[in-house]
Amino acid sequence: VSTPLSTFKLLVPLLLGLATVLFSFAKTVARFMERGAGGGREGQRGGTNWAKAVWGIVPVSIYAGYFGAGVSALFLAVLSVGASGDYRVANSVKNLLAGLTVGFASAVYAISGAVIWPVALLLICGTVTGAWFGTMLAKIIPREAMRILIILIGIALTLVYAYRFWVLPLL
Repeated sequence: VSTPLSTFKLLVPLLLGLATVLFSFAKTVARFMERGAGGGREGQRGGTNWAKAVWGIVPVSIYAGYFGAGVSALFLAVLSVGASGDYRVANSVKNLLAGLTVGFASAVYAISGAVIWPVALLLICGTVTGAWFGTMLAKIIPREAMRILIILIGIALTLVYAYRFWVLPLL
C-alpha cells in the first residue's frame, strides 16, 4: 500500500519476463537440479520433488500478497520445477497456493481499510470464473500445447507491460 507506483512499474515487466523464462525451462532446470541432488532423494514421489520448489514458494507468496500481477505465471514457474515440468500438477498446486496467499493478503487489506469493495467484488467474480474455465481447459488441452500457450501469454504480457511502463513514459 505504501510502495511508490514507480517501483511497481519498473519491476512488473522484469518479474513477468523472469517467470516466463523460468516456466519455459522448468523441465531443464528440474533435470539439472535432479542431477545435482543425486536423484531419488527423500520427498520425491510420482515424478515430483517439492523440495526443489520451496526456495521460490515463499518469495512468490510474498509477491502475491504484495502486488499480485502475474502471480499465476510466477507460481507456475516455481512449481513446475517441483513437478518436473508437469503443467497439470503444478497448476493444481498453484491454484491452492494462489488462493491462500491472495486470500490472506485480501484479509489484511480489508482490515486496514484499503479495499474498494465494488471493484474488489468484480475482481473476485472474474477470478473465480477464470479459475473455473482455466481448470476445464487444463483438462482437455494437451500438456505441451498448454505449456506453449502459457509461454506465449507470458511473453505477450511481458512485452505489453514493458511497453506500457517503460516505453510510453519516454514518448
